[in-house]
Amino acid sequence: MKDDINSPDHYTGDIECIDAMRQVATDEEFIGYCRLAAFKYLWRCNYKGNKEKDLRKAHWYLTKVVAVLDETGVDCRVPGCTSCSKTLAKLDPTSLYEKPETD
Repeated sequence: MKDDINSPDHYTGDIECIDAMRQVATDEEFIGYCRLAAFKYLWRCNYKGNKEKDLRKAHWYLTKVVAVLDETGVDCRVPGCTSCSKTLAKLDPTSLYEKPETD
């Protein structure tokens, strides 16, 4: 089955761009990039015609952030956040994709 979120057709080769970016960026730079990429998908999800796909992409990037936080313990720099990965881990990401019931 085709997976446009985790393995889009245009991301082929020996190493994916996101993996190369992780290797050359500092933890803080990579977290910042992923947070901004997620922001971008959330910002425009209502305007591109496939809201669920954009929400899944935003979630994918936020999952990367959580992985780096868990791996490194880096401060995510979100005001008021004391435990990003623990907080995000409690969220049910499927709730983002549920469609409202219709009568």
